Amino acid sequence: PVHTVRLGLRYTNYKYSNLEMPKRLSAGATLQISVDVINTGSIAGDEVVQVYVKGIESSIRSPGQSLQGFQRIHLKANEKRTVNFTLQPEQLALLNNDMIWMVEPGEFQISVGGGQPGYISETSGTVSKSLLVTGGNFLIDY
Repeated sequence: PVHTVRLGLRYTNYKYSNLEMPKRLSAGATLQISVDVINTGSIAGDEVVQVYVKGIESSIRSPGQSLQGFQRIHLKANEKRTVNFTLQPEQLALLNNDMIWMVEPGEFQISVGGGQPGYISETSGTVSKSLLVTGGNFLIDY
């Protein structure tokens, strides 16, 4: 379900576009992500750009979605900026039945925006893409 929620006090609006990331990634590799954010309002403001990861297809049951990165940026009215993130392998890991953290092949959804995906904000948006993790299981050594 989609819910409308007013998140904090914002006096301007932000639009997200051009989510760039690979379609496929080997288990254990780092994930490079970039997204364009534009302040579409008439005054300057701050936005917290957030990255969420959700396991779609895997043998391990995953929590809904998890926040895996964020950056606070300041944009003048009508200013556009490209924001970059690097996710490490452990940020795609799930805890298996043997209590071992691992990245396994499967499909993930990567979402970037001003809030949690699935909620509609009056002032900010979210963009999402699928990521297919390939190869064998990659164990995270803590």
